Amino acid sequence: MFQTKEYINKKHGKNGTDRAYYLNQLATEYKTTKNQEAKQQVLANLANFAYDPINYDSLWDLQVVSLLLGKFYIIGCELVLMSYYVTIIDPDPLLQEFGMAGSANICLNNKVLSK
Repeated sequence: MFQTKEYINKKHGKNGTDRAYYLNQLATEYKTTKNQEAKQQVLANLANFAYDPINYDSLWDLQVVSLLLGKFYIIGCELVLMSYYVTIIDPDPLLQEFGMAGSANICLNNKVLSK
């Protein structure tokens, strides 16, 4: 579900956690934690936040997109077959999955489409 700033403010009230601040906390936790399960949970949360356009700017500003893309990279594609050759960087299959899912979620952002 896409959310508006008005909806978020109404739901969280005046004293609710700021969305950009919360995303920053998640990104920082992902970068600093040594616990693999915590990394999986945090990256899954960030991938879910990448679904909503209201979060796009914050995710780009916090370089979360680099975290998502850092799990793999595309080394080539064949447009006729619509297939991609992906090289996996991270050995954790869940981090790979969440990285790809988050990348797919945010790929409709105008910053991506305009490049």
